[in-house]
Amino acid sequence: MSDFSFDREWSLDELLDGAMLAQIGSALTSQLGGDAAILGPDGKALWGIPGNATRREPLVLELEPLGYMTSASSTPAALQGAASQLVILLRAQLRFKMASTLHLEAVAEDFESLKREHARLLSSRSNANTPACSSRKHATRRSPANWKHGSSRR
Repeated sequence: MSDFSFDREWSLDELLDGAMLAQIGSALTSQLGGDAAILGPDGKALWGIPGNATRREPLVLELEPLGYMTSASSTPAALQGAASQLVILLRAQLRFKMASTLHLEAVAEDFESLKREHARLLSSRSNANTPACSSRKHATRRSPANWKHGSSRR
């Protein structure tokens, strides 16, 4: 499960699926006055069509950019503001993805624990049916409530 650990580096396309990219992209395009593009860390367009003479703003969550936001028609301040909004959305997506992955890891771990416990119980049950243990089945069992009276229950 190391590839899907909750505490790992998430890529931009993992945090923003196609539907979310289209939704946020169109909102950012109208906010920036005409054009915008969201690029991966390699410069490949994830959404939109980057122009040749575009401004580029990094989308940084931790140390290195996950990608870039570009626009040719916006002012530098508007592009920086839109990129900041996108980073806020990315951080929310990151928290959601981390929480859901942690939940799935916990469920898988609980399931494995239950399977081990089930195997242990099946093993002890089969050991109880062996001839050496069968005499114990028929032995008189006394409960603590009946110790004073000397009576027994089966």
